[in-house]
Amino acid sequence: MKSYRLRNRWVVGLLLLPVLVSGSIVQSNSISVVSQSAFPCSSVDLINLGQSTATNRVPVPADPQQYGVSEALNNGQIGAPSSLSTNGVGAEASWQVTFYLDTATNPDGYTITNVSTFAAWAGGRISQSYELKLAFQGDPSPGTFYSYGSFSVSGGAPANGSTRIELTDPIGRIADNVSAIRLIFAANGTIYREIDAVGFASTNTATGPPAMTVYVATNGTHTTPFDTWAKAATNIQSAVGLFINALVLVSNGTHGVTSQITLNDGTTVRSMNGSSNTVIRRTSGSTRIFNITADATIDGFTIRDGNIGSGGGGVNMTAGTIKNCIFTGNSGVYGAIHMTGGVVSNCIFHGNTATADGGGIHMANPGGLVTHCMMTNNTVGRWGGGFEFEQTTSNGIIRNCLIARNYASDSGGGLSAYLTTADKRGRIENCTIVSNTTPGTGGGIWQNGSGLLLMTNSIVYFNHAALNYDIGGTITAGYSCSPTWSPSNLGRHNITDSPKFIDLTNGNYRLQMASDCIDSGTNLTTVQDDLEGAIRPHDGDFNGDAITDMGAYEMSDLASFFCNFTSPDRLGTNTLQTVFTSYVAGPDTNITWYGWDFDNDGNYNLSGPGLKTVTNVYAQPGLYSVNLAVSNLSTEVTNLLKSAYIRVFSGGGVAYASTNGSGEWPYHTWAKASTDIQTAIDVARNLQVLVSNGTYNVAAGIIPNVGTILRSVNGSGSTILRRVAPATWIININQYAGELVSGVVVDGFTIREGTQSGVQMTTGTVQNCRFTANSGTYGAIHMTGGIVSNCVFGGNAAAYDGGGIHMASPGGLVTHCVITNNTAGRWGGGFEFETTTTGATLWNCLIARNQSVNQGGGISAFSANAKIENCTVVSNTAGNGDGVYPPMGGGGVWKSGTGTANMTNSIVYFNSAPVGADISGTLNAGYSCSLDLTAGINGNITADPGFDNSRYPYYLSFGSPCVDTGLNQSWMVDTFDLAGNPRVIRGAVDMGAYELPSLPGSVFLIQ
Repeated sequence: MKSYRLRNRWVVGLLLLPVLVSGSIVQSNSISVVSQSAFPCSSVDLINLGQSTATNRVPVPADPQQYGVSEALNNGQIGAPSSLSTNGVGAEASWQVTFYLDTATNPDGYTITNVSTFAAWAGGRISQSYELKLAFQGDPSPGTFYSYGSFSVSGGAPANGSTRIELTDPIGRIADNVSAIRLIFAANGTIYREIDAVGFASTNTATGPPAMTVYVATNGTHTTPFDTWAKAATNIQSAVGLFINALVLVSNGTHGVTSQITLNDGTTVRSMNGSSNTVIRRTSGSTRIFNITADATIDGFTIRDGNIGSGGGGVNMTAGTIKNCIFTGNSGVYGAIHMTGGVVSNCIFHGNTATADGGGIHMANPGGLVTHCMMTNNTVGRWGGGFEFEQTTSNGIIRNCLIARNYASDSGGGLSAYLTTADKRGRIENCTIVSNTTPGTGGGIWQNGSGLLLMTNSIVYFNHAALNYDIGGTITAGYSCSPTWSPSNLGRHNITDSPKFIDLTNGNYRLQMASDCIDSGTNLTTVQDDLEGAIRPHDGDFNGDAITDMGAYEMSDLASFFCNFTSPDRLGTNTLQTVFTSYVAGPDTNITWYGWDFDNDGNYNLSGPGLKTVTNVYAQPGLYSVNLAVSNLSTEVTNLLKSAYIRVFSGGGVAYASTNGSGEWPYHTWAKASTDIQTAIDVARNLQVLVSNGTYNVAAGIIPNVGTILRSVNGSGSTILRRVAPATWIININQYAGELVSGVVVDGFTIREGTQSGVQMTTGTVQNCRFTANSGTYGAIHMTGGIVSNCVFGGNAAAYDGGGIHMASPGGLVTHCVITNNTAGRWGGGFEFETTTTGATLWNCLIARNQSVNQGGGISAFSANAKIENCTVVSNTAGNGDGVYPPMGGGGVWKSGTGTANMTNSIVYFNSAPVGADISGTLNAGYSCSLDLTAGINGNITADPGFDNSRYPYYLSFGSPCVDTGLNQSWMVDTFDLAGNPRVIRGAVDMGAYELPSLPGSVFLIQ
């Protein structure tokens, strides 16, 4: 018994097949006939042949546009495809049927995947209807047609109108084991056409008929079926829509597109003479160029100026292949291509833009393969200037690609990976990611989320960012090159030395002979050649082992005489003994002389024959370049210089920075000090960096390493860190090379003019610093953790909140600070707690003369758990609102939203606001002084605090009601107040930031 399928309906039948061949019925009991490989088709319909079983029919003349038997079988199609694009009396009905023969899974008949029906009529013909019927191979009732479905178009119709209906099943098959097809077209209750076609499967082929070739030329005559250059279509859309699985050849020229071209079958659209000669361009409206939903191919075009408000401006693709194309000037939510499947190979992406992500390519779930592509000078409004993975699975791969000079407005200048859950994956193989830029994090790569981003054999170098120049976020890397690596990537054959490109400035990212990236990768079975087609792997260092190079380019065969050398030990502390081994390549490798210059001072330390392997001892810390020269029997001479090849650290754990240092690595004396603070920090982890007097201009932001202690020698009055870049912070204490830092201390600087706050910090300690003229969304410091102590804040401004300091979740500690004369465009002129959780604390601080446009002139606490202890909050001003937020007061302190804010031992007085001059909102206060509190409740008082400004602003006077009336806290033991006096002098602590040193004594006169 045999089964067949009609959608979800299964019928059991015998292997009996009625076959209609040239109008006769032949009975067959097997499928061994091999004389035909497709459905035959009559040149006229069955009504005119007298073979129709229709009871109500009108014979019509033979359709002059309908194909004959041989023509109708091209491209796996049957029917009259020309009528599908033609209107005219007599073209009563026609169809196209897409079918294929797959003997492996469906040996007994054809599989139908698409039916396109068409009808044209004269005026007045109404109520058109179609009925599609199918007969099946092996049906127990031979010749029985089963209805697939009826489709009607009701109502009147204009003269020479037309109707077209597409029946498709993009997921699976309409029907299997089809032996015959019937289409009936009727109108006004009269059958006008009944077309049958039958066929049988061939056992000698697993494919359908050969593809139909159609032509496109700007100077064609646009004569269907476009099957010669003389009849060529004048636009690609018409040629693509004519046949299914066709080969569409496109001649030279610029081909305009005004609406999206959809490829939903196996059609190949190919240029005759390549992308430089054949341009497809949006000429009007807002549209992308191509949409690919099936196994189609686009080959050899420049695709430009696509523009649409969703997806990719150039192409959207869920499957198929794009190759040998140039994409430029395309724009969309995603840039040139948005893909969820398929392959993109050997393409160039330049000058495309995305309002969101992926300027060159945006790859989304499940993924796809991008290989042998160049992505340069693309821009995005958010992430991934050149490329983005978004929620891809293990199928998301980018391989053998160059990603250079792209820009992302948020993060991921070159590539971003938005992989938020552990099941999401992205793979980077043999890519070069260089000279990309972002004002955010990850100039080369930015990974966001808990998914896995795997990188192998790649170079990520010379990128630019405010945070994490080259790699931001967490990636898993092996056999790759980048300036810094997180501890999790150490020991995975990653290297940090410069890749030594041939010409970085002019964009030649091939490797010099001296590059450590040569033969330093691992051989991958999926990588057989490089970006330019050179074979991988190749023995690039001449040691006899062919190993893949890192990056997109493989060192190729060399016709001339070359030398190379390696050393297994290149890092040491105080001293280093290392062994060098040389290698040569070229026509003559019989070496007669070697010259070794171990410090590149121009003098050979060792020279002569037989010096293939040598040893040298470096006795002093330093950064050493090594030069090798060799000569052969042919008297040819060659040399190789490896700059900064040997590094010997100082064991003292100190590096120096000075405005007049000589800049000799590792900067272990004042004479050899670095003139750049970041360069000194980069020498090593757990390093103390001492900075001498002067003003240090900060262009890209300073990022401390793990354990960095950055300290000025003579304090904030003598050592200034000043922004000179358009928009950046001065110091960011968070991550170094993708690793969360710890043990960082910044001590004794004036930090000024940062425009994304002066300092951003999640950990570490900032102490003894002065902040002025910093600005941004938040003011001088934005912190979510760490400690700020003994600092002065004045003249800083926040566009939103926290002119002096903005503390967000989870929190941090600010202690012994003076925060005066700062402003906020919304809340917290001096200080803000925002959604802090536990440990958010403000101790022993003076907050005075600050101003906010809205609430909280001195301090605001928004949905925060917070503690304010022993602070003086005075002479601050809250404004009248900005039209969005009404005046809600809190000139001194404002608390709103969820969370609990507690204030103890503090003075909030002489502030001003439209309402609630000192305190507004739900603040829990105890042992504090303010007019907005209730005297006698929780130890609070309302009397004037009695400042003695003759001694020092906001000091308490003798007789002040705030003296000795606070509540002692455990942290006060052996601590000091804001002026450096002991915190508790007379048994009970004073309210406010200052402890009164002593009370006047009594004088007794004894006579």
